[in-house]
Amino acid sequence: MRGDRDAPDEPAADRAGHSLEPERIGPYRVQARLGAGGMGEVLLAYDERLGRSVAIKRLHPGGGPGADERRQRLRREARAAARLSHPAIVQVHDVVFEADSDAVVMEFVPGRTLARELAAGRIGGARAVRLARQVAEGLAAAHARGFVHRDLKAENVMVTPEGTAKILDFGLAKDLAADAGDETLTTTGTVLGTTRAMSPEQAAGGGIDARSDLFSFGVLLYELFTGCSPFRADSPLASLQRVLTERPPSARQLRPELPEELSTLIDSLLEKEPAARPAGAAEVAARLAAPEVAAGVAGLGPPRPSATGDGLSEAATAVPPRAGVAEHGGPGSAASATGRARRPVRRAMLIAGTAAVFVAALWALVGLWRGGEPLLVVVMSVPPPAAGAANPEAVAFAVEEAVLGGLAVLEGVEALEPAQAAGAAEPAAAARAAAADQVVRAALECGGGECRVSLRRLAAGEGVVVAVSEPFFVPTAPEDARDLAAAVGGHLAELFSDHRPRRPLARPPVRDRDYAAVLELKRRNDRGEEALGAAELEELERLLSASPGLLEGQLLAAGVARTLGRLDEAVGFAEAARETAPGDPRPLAERFRIELARGDLAAAEETLARLDELAAGQTRTLAMRAELLAARGRLDDAVALARRVVSRRPSWRNVYLLADLELASGELEPARGRLEAALREMRDNPWLLAKLAELETRDGGLTAAADLYRRLIEVRPRRQYLTSLGWIHYLRGEFEAAAAGYRGALELDPGDPLARFNLAAALEASGRRGEALEICRALLAEGEDGAALPDVLRAQCLARLGRSRAAHRLIGEVLARQPDRPDVLYQAAQVYGLLGERLAALDSIERARRRGMRAHWFAIPEFAALRADPAFRELMTGGGD
Repeated sequence: MRGDRDAPDEPAADRAGHSLEPERIGPYRVQARLGAGGMGEVLLAYDERLGRSVAIKRLHPGGGPGADERRQRLRREARAAARLSHPAIVQVHDVVFEADSDAVVMEFVPGRTLARELAAGRIGGARAVRLARQVAEGLAAAHARGFVHRDLKAENVMVTPEGTAKILDFGLAKDLAADAGDETLTTTGTVLGTTRAMSPEQAAGGGIDARSDLFSFGVLLYELFTGCSPFRADSPLASLQRVLTERPPSARQLRPELPEELSTLIDSLLEKEPAARPAGAAEVAARLAAPEVAAGVAGLGPPRPSATGDGLSEAATAVPPRAGVAEHGGPGSAASATGRARRPVRRAMLIAGTAAVFVAALWALVGLWRGGEPLLVVVMSVPPPAAGAANPEAVAFAVEEAVLGGLAVLEGVEALEPAQAAGAAEPAAAARAAAADQVVRAALECGGGECRVSLRRLAAGEGVVVAVSEPFFVPTAPEDARDLAAAVGGHLAELFSDHRPRRPLARPPVRDRDYAAVLELKRRNDRGEEALGAAELEELERLLSASPGLLEGQLLAAGVARTLGRLDEAVGFAEAARETAPGDPRPLAERFRIELARGDLAAAEETLARLDELAAGQTRTLAMRAELLAARGRLDDAVALARRVVSRRPSWRNVYLLADLELASGELEPARGRLEAALREMRDNPWLLAKLAELETRDGGLTAAADLYRRLIEVRPRRQYLTSLGWIHYLRGEFEAAAAGYRGALELDPGDPLARFNLAAALEASGRRGEALEICRALLAEGEDGAALPDVLRAQCLARLGRSRAAHRLIGEVLARQPDRPDVLYQAAQVYGLLGERLAALDSIERARRRGMRAHWFAIPEFAALRADPAFRELMTGGGD
């Protein structure tokens, strides 16, 4: 069964507001009444022997017609169901025999039903396939033990907060292996189940087997991927008639973006004739796991919600058998479901069953876990206090970090760092910049060695206040930074009392001074005051050695090591962060970036799947999926997915990603349009300005690009801006000015491999070949695993050093991975030009030109040997500009 994640130890009030008298069922202490139906009730109880919460389904006390028979059947079926043990099936723990009533004790499962998750628009394609596969595997296990569920539907599948599926309520299940003399809770010839989800043979009151569950599973899949129920009608009787007589449109007709393999599987499950359905649930699970299905649903969003809201619930109904309808005898039987489908159903539904009532009531009464699409919450930058604190910037940053860290572990929340608000001063502007649903704003007033903090939670749009914390005081000394974080975290939890932590945290010891030192390093890095390098990484290692549970330090160290190209160390820091905070998605997100940087795409795929399990439905995982598609060379698919991300959440970060992918695929005009539109809202956003400057450089607007980079350098000198300005000088043939720009970049970041490589190219073009080759040798020696320098640039260094076979092999590997990226083709053309391989160079140039590379990019010295070639000149004057 399902309900709250953590049940209280003492008897609680039920959700209707009436207190329950302490009551015991055997060794179980009742805590709450969760729901009731025609046969009995469902209770939340506490197992004092094993210290766990359980759900108890108890028959109504007393006698009445058939009471003894019902109790005997319940006992037999509960004992049989207890034999089922599978991660996707709710476990039966015990049966309690009492004087006037019996009860079945079951596993207590937190979460929400699949029906509610679907109605909330929370289940995208990849998650839907994963959950469906888990359900199919659970069915396969039950069928292998001889059990048929007989009421499988979205309301009877629980999605736990961890993102796994569990099949609920085998109360209608039939043990096909039972002795012939044994009766089950429902006998053959009685229609029991939920009309919209039952198979034709079940609707006709005939015999059933495992293939009946497969039909119901087909209904569930149809609802999961289309948002519509294939047979639901205005009444149970009309639903039955549709089950018996109608074939719904294919799922792909309703959602053309679904993969053909998935739509075909659903069609086969909904065949009226059982023999035409798949052979078993194990086969269905295998087909759901097929690579074609996974690729087809990658990035697929949730179906559009039903116009009627949930739209799926329907009471389980019992219908007497119809005269003259033969029982279906399985394969080879003369009585087929298709033949029966044409006979009208002549009797109305008589008795409302209990299964759906139990399931529908549980969450409504006890569920506290929030579902639906994640709530995007952006944290606004905290202005330093004007007076009253010795280190105002550090205190303000510590409050920001505490808010961000507190939000990051909440279920149903996607936390956005202050940078995503693009420096907005007002909540409405911050929400627009980040495309956020809500905003958290903190205010500081300091004096006398402490600061008064107030937190506000505001809705997007007009900034309506959702909740306000009581003002509280925090210390300002660096050694008290952890106390500050704890105070902010506690008040933030009250501010977001409708969201719970994903997992409780039990971190190793952390020293206050180490926490303060890490925060200061992070503040300097995030504020752009300092690019952290090898010395700071050594300092972080020292701090983490003394305070192994310092999550903020582990995350910062992982990012610094990744930037330095020390990727094995970066993985170690990220994994330590994950162990420190298993409920925080940030360590997995950092690990994904590391694996992408090292080109380990299979590992990145696995990490992304784990991240989606932990924080399902978050927009950032879709954006990361687009990055992974691009890394796999599937640029068109990456652009298409990024466009869907932007249509869903048009934050500047998502616009930046899409423009970057469009630029990489040669779609310059769409990228220009969206960047200019975003900059009309955020004129001084440095990331958008830099991307527009990159576009101008690509498109030939070198003067405009240089002006943009100079503007950015004046506001905030950064290594990448100086490197890009140096590249513009290089394109113009101004090699000394280019070298000066690269040296300026290296003053800010002495170890940057890209600036060092570009400096080598500028020196060689200036006639200082010996210095250039020394730089290339050093770069290759430092990055033998390819981590320090991208492979395309390593190939260029190898070519410049005369190592032609190694250069040829390496650039061939890169082209095999990413055959259509214009920047890769451009770099490959340079390698082949340096190697003197005319035909290969011309082929890469032609392909790069077709993908949007402008002619001015081919005026650099690397193509000097080709300039007299008629084919090269034709490519420069032909299409592409």
